Amino acid sequence: MNPRSLEIITKRVYRGPNRYSYGRGIAIEVDIGDLELEPTGKIEGFNEGLLDLIPTLHTHTCSYDQEGGFVRRLTEEDGTWMGHVFEHIAIEIQNLAGVKVSHGKTRQIKNRKGRTDKASIYRVYFELKNEETGLAASELAKKVVNWLIDNSSVEDFDYNKELIEVIEIAEEYSFGPSTGSIVDEARSRGIPAMRLRKTSSLVQFGWGINQKRIWASTSTESRYIAVEIAQDKELTLQMLYDVGIPVPKGGTARRLSSALAEAHRTKFPVVIKPLNVSHGRGISLNVNNEAELKVAYELAKEYSRTVIVEKFLEGKDYRILVINGKFVAAANRIPAHVYGDGVLTIQQLVDEVNKDPRRGIGHEKVLTQIKINESALRMLSDQGYQIDSIPEKGKFVQLVSTGNMSTGGTAIDVTDIIHYDNIKLAERAVKTIGLDIAGIDIIAPDISKPIKTHGGAIIEINAAPGLRMHLEPTEGINRNVARPIVDMLFPDNSNGRIPLIAVTGTNGKTTTSRWIAHTLKLAGYKVGLTTTDGIYIDGEVEYTGDCTGPWSAKVVLRDPTVDFAVLETARGGILREGLGWDFCDVGMILNVSDDHLGKGGVDTVEELAEVKAVVYDQVKESGWGIINADDPLVVDQLDRIDGEVVLVSLSHENPILLEHTKNGKTSVTVTPNGVIQLIQGGSQTPIIHLRDIPSTFKGRAVFNIQNALFVVASLTNYLSINDIKTGLSTFYTDRNQVPGRMNVERIKGGRVIIDYGHNNSALQAQIQLIEGLWHDQGKIGRKAIVIGMPGDRSNSSLVKAIKGIAGKYDRYFIKEDWNLRKRAPGEIANLINETLLTNQVKPEEIEIFSKDKTELDAVKAMYEWMNANDIIILQADDIGKVQKYLLKELAKIRVDDTSIQYLSDPSTDTEDEPTTYDFSSQVAIKDREDSD
Repeated sequence: MNPRSLEIITKRVYRGPNRYSYGRGIAIEVDIGDLELEPTGKIEGFNEGLLDLIPTLHTHTCSYDQEGGFVRRLTEEDGTWMGHVFEHIAIEIQNLAGVKVSHGKTRQIKNRKGRTDKASIYRVYFELKNEETGLAASELAKKVVNWLIDNSSVEDFDYNKELIEVIEIAEEYSFGPSTGSIVDEARSRGIPAMRLRKTSSLVQFGWGINQKRIWASTSTESRYIAVEIAQDKELTLQMLYDVGIPVPKGGTARRLSSALAEAHRTKFPVVIKPLNVSHGRGISLNVNNEAELKVAYELAKEYSRTVIVEKFLEGKDYRILVINGKFVAAANRIPAHVYGDGVLTIQQLVDEVNKDPRRGIGHEKVLTQIKINESALRMLSDQGYQIDSIPEKGKFVQLVSTGNMSTGGTAIDVTDIIHYDNIKLAERAVKTIGLDIAGIDIIAPDISKPIKTHGGAIIEINAAPGLRMHLEPTEGINRNVARPIVDMLFPDNSNGRIPLIAVTGTNGKTTTSRWIAHTLKLAGYKVGLTTTDGIYIDGEVEYTGDCTGPWSAKVVLRDPTVDFAVLETARGGILREGLGWDFCDVGMILNVSDDHLGKGGVDTVEELAEVKAVVYDQVKESGWGIINADDPLVVDQLDRIDGEVVLVSLSHENPILLEHTKNGKTSVTVTPNGVIQLIQGGSQTPIIHLRDIPSTFKGRAVFNIQNALFVVASLTNYLSINDIKTGLSTFYTDRNQVPGRMNVERIKGGRVIIDYGHNNSALQAQIQLIEGLWHDQGKIGRKAIVIGMPGDRSNSSLVKAIKGIAGKYDRYFIKEDWNLRKRAPGEIANLINETLLTNQVKPEEIEIFSKDKTELDAVKAMYEWMNANDIIILQADDIGKVQKYLLKELAKIRVDDTSIQYLSDPSTDTEDEPTTYDFSSQVAIKDREDSD
């Protein structure tokens, strides 16, 4: 590998807001090798070669925020580094392909050496609209850099040829002008837009129950019957004729003899076209005799069994756009053509026209290049020309039958001159057919005069009309015709959104998300919920698995029955491809602790907090960002919230909270007598006593008290106090509402608490709970844990977590998760065992179940060991199997169960209730949550 070259190490596409930007982009790690010692100013001819090859780089502003800024960076002092150059080239190639992007940044990755043992690795991030074009642009940018440094290093490099390939990719994957304009208009109003298929123009605007869709320029308001009528050109003209609207005389034919008869009845010249084909395919104009008709008939039959024969009208081709029953714009369409000069052939004239910088190979520019194909050759032949003919000077030579801009046509805006009578006629015609968005084709000598008195007729009405001729006419005023389409779909300035609450953090995400969704459902909402267990729509599971990433979020937002979204949002999805939505109404970080460090470029808890705070970045200005005032790592992210900041704290004396509420801002806390309290605008509103929240176990489950505070804070803007109170008092951490999260099973006179603490904070929360429960039962019975840890954590994190539980239990049943996550069988179990032994746990207090023994073997051994009054934490990996086994064993002893003396259940018993609740010294620790 050439040491003086730029090489791509990794690429990662972000399809939503992410750690680098608020939108879509791609992060690429590059290694510039020995070029680390050679910025652009030290490479002879590099800058000149680059700007000659891509002169539009002169427009890049770079850090100077003015055109020419990037050129200054190239040339000032020693210049700039190749990673930075690569960024700008990749951005500009996308622009040249018609994909308008501008944002990018390049940073050296410190403390990492490249292939030549230099600090030569850079992270390049740049904006993209569609990933296929962005990826192709990055590959071409790499070739450009390396070719400019050493022409021989890139074999057979042809920049222009490869740029065309990128343009073709952009053409395939980008929105067309019509769809793109509607998407841009919607997004400018804050209406979310989701493409529903990579290579189509099917787009969803809005979320859930408020969503609308478009497909090109048809919409959810387009009636099927109206579209079908418009596609049947003969039926359309008949219906218009029946209400007195002028249309050309004609009829249909399925045989050549019938077509000839109809032409003689109508009288030549005629137009021959397929019955139900759009975009000018198969059309022959100005057919003057039977011989020409036979050729035109065969062409039309290639597209449709039924052919239309209608009178050819002299005049100009006009397109009138009507949206939601109202006239919007009009254009004079001129088919692709050339004017003879008496010197050049028609092919040479076409080549000259195509040199117009406004013309591109597709939709990437205002105009499209003219292509000479069989249809064009046939059109020339009809006019007595061949491609190498030299037309006389000033002669108009038509190359395409219709004036579509996609085939090289041009358009002149005539919106301001169309006669009022023609406007009303067009509106009436569209209402007759029933379309919401329609393009009316009129042939007339002059659109500024009424066609009823000055000649002309409506020849066609089009569903899904192209908008390009109105958006960017060749001559005249650009018309924002997307605006009335969006007005129609979202009247009264609505944005199509449903409320969205995003929940992230290290521990407690699933419980809190489920709790919020439970409370909303009781209040009458149809909630879409994503969790590590699955996707739930209105309380019913629709998909099982770890569903905390962007794909799962989009499943909820696409569902047309959902009117409220509650999205558990994990670190893994943010790092993998960003968020699955643009803005949330409520965003929260429950806590941040040591977990998943060393993965995805996140090495410290501070970096982990910054990743999770991407959720805060996307809180709407009118939304709420909820801060855990007990967690300094979360408090540090406060400035990233553009909306209102709401604090929660276990301690009513938290100094951050006191300062916050002193200024009249909102917070939620717990009073000394155990009441959750909402403080808002200086007033204090009691919500509910902890004893009435079963999930807090009379205040013993501190992590669930904290979760309850977030539930209150997140729903204050949406529900009444009574509705919130009902949700808090009816939520149980049982196998039905929160499977695998602090599920208490009464077995053999003791308690088995099914949970899964995957980090030190979660394990300490478990200890805190069972110590409280053990104390409540008079310190009678033993304590045990069935413990396993995920293999994708670092050894140091695992050792720290296991050290924290050493000496806290009477028995340790060590098992391994079903998914070893690239660890060797027995590796994690041995690490847990060794850590316990080195921290004064006796060998006889440990049992190991690994390799040929499974988690279920550990559970069975735990069950055999267990006696009445014992309290056991069961770290269940396969929750379903574990619960099924325990329920089976419970069923066996159900008959004799009444003979067992149970102690009181602290989730419901009111005896020995604390009279004061002081959590000021508590560490804010939460319950379990998977991280991906």
